[in-house]
Amino acid sequence: MPHTAFLFMIYLIPAALLFHFAVESFFRNPARTEFQLASLALFSVMAMFVEEFIRQTLPVSDSPAFVFYAFGNFGALSAAFVMHFYFKLTASSLRIRPRIYVPLSYILLVPTALTLLFQRNIYNSNAFYVAGPWIQPVYNTQYYIAMITGITVIFGLTILMYAARRHAPSTSLKRRFTTLLIATLIIGVWHCIFGILPGIVPWFHNLPPYPYIFGDLVWLTIVRWSMSAQELLPHFEKQYQALFNLVPAAILVADLELSILEMNPFAKKLFGENLRMLTELFPEEQRHYKGLSQLFQPQSAPRNFETELLRYDGTRMSVLISIGFVEVVGEPLSISVIRDITDRKNAEEQIARLAYYDSLSSLPNRAYFYQLLEIQLDTAGPQPFAVLLIDIDHFKDINDNYGHQAGDTAIQQVAEVLNSLLDKEDIAARLGGDEFVMLLKGDKNCVLEQANNLVETLQNKTVAPDTPELLSASVGIAFYPQHGNTRDTLLAAADIAMYTAKRAGRGQFAVFRVDFSDPETGK
Repeated sequence: MPHTAFLFMIYLIPAALLFHFAVESFFRNPARTEFQLASLALFSVMAMFVEEFIRQTLPVSDSPAFVFYAFGNFGALSAAFVMHFYFKLTASSLRIRPRIYVPLSYILLVPTALTLLFQRNIYNSNAFYVAGPWIQPVYNTQYYIAMITGITVIFGLTILMYAARRHAPSTSLKRRFTTLLIATLIIGVWHCIFGILPGIVPWFHNLPPYPYIFGDLVWLTIVRWSMSAQELLPHFEKQYQALFNLVPAAILVADLELSILEMNPFAKKLFGENLRMLTELFPEEQRHYKGLSQLFQPQSAPRNFETELLRYDGTRMSVLISIGFVEVVGEPLSISVIRDITDRKNAEEQIARLAYYDSLSSLPNRAYFYQLLEIQLDTAGPQPFAVLLIDIDHFKDINDNYGHQAGDTAIQQVAEVLNSLLDKEDIAARLGGDEFVMLLKGDKNCVLEQANNLVETLQNKTVAPDTPELLSASVGIAFYPQHGNTRDTLLAAADIAMYTAKRAGRGQFAVFRVDFSDPETGK
């Protein structure tokens, strides 16, 4: 999908819905302050989506100005209007006077005014960089000032709604406050995860910038489920469902028995519509794990972990699960936000393989072998083992006479032979060029037998399928602890032995001796 079309889907479709909701809210009852504030808050959030769409289509150098003049200020406005909305709803129950809560609601606009007045950034990130398809902010001090302020406001409103719920004069109003309390908690959890973690966990940079602005959509999951039972705000149900459908993650609501109560469309696409229990998501070997149900029990803080789940077709996928907890009409529920990280895990495995394995031979590389050898030295104790250094004979002539493709084929054939001779605890690696190394465990006779098999097996293979020349290698052997008890001494001894084998005629092995006047060689 072209980048602009993708941005249109991510930002402008939600913006269009928010615009529709804002207009509808205002004209539903324009005389009431609550509807005016709801409309203004929706317009502000809509403006943030539009700003992000425009910013993502422009050069990265334009991002500081857009965030400075638009995104940050619209964010502050939306927070102020939401605070005023909450205070207005709860004022009668808590007996708060307008002369107190109105100025308090708009105190967040003071930094906005100072920002515009002095043209000095206070709470917006002013540095940006390109990460894949996104222009991401640098998560600096200004960014975290804004996030911590926003999260503090959200949890302050949670306390406000909890107090209003306790003092509500009627059951219907208490149900209304309960729903808003749950919604605010969900928004707070979402902002903690998607506002703070992007600056700590690099994987979050794969998501759209400022992913916390999608937080309202998580709230809609609980609102839709609870509203259908309580008939609270039914006017918005279809509109919320439209926004909820755009959430780019699977969301599941479940009770403490792990029965699934609600799934968003993304979850149904991943796991199928017939899912009944959370345990069905997990592979068979994990379903009876005693601690599994504990993962979905109420906690004081959101829980995040990586695992493998089953798609609807039975294939496995790597996921990051974020679990939050709320109460709806006194019943504790878990909300699981599940993101597919299979591509990220595969990329990590590929990067790890590139770091530790040689791409031509598929054997461990020099750095990885050195690590494995050090581990062996640390744990071997008195148990003997051997280091074999293998060098392809006349490798330069192979490249010169038959081409580098033949040289690559020769390296791959040597790697295949080495792998075929390895026992379970043995190791083979390519040090670079035409040099290989083996770590063999066992007594001297066993090692010498394997070295002889190696030499003879190679002599039965041609350099390349279309060449008559046979492969040949010289092998030097050093034993631990007889010839050294460190990595460098063992490799040096094996290297000396290997060159002794070459001087003796190539195509054979030699065991290191302090005095090589009478070398121990074999063919």
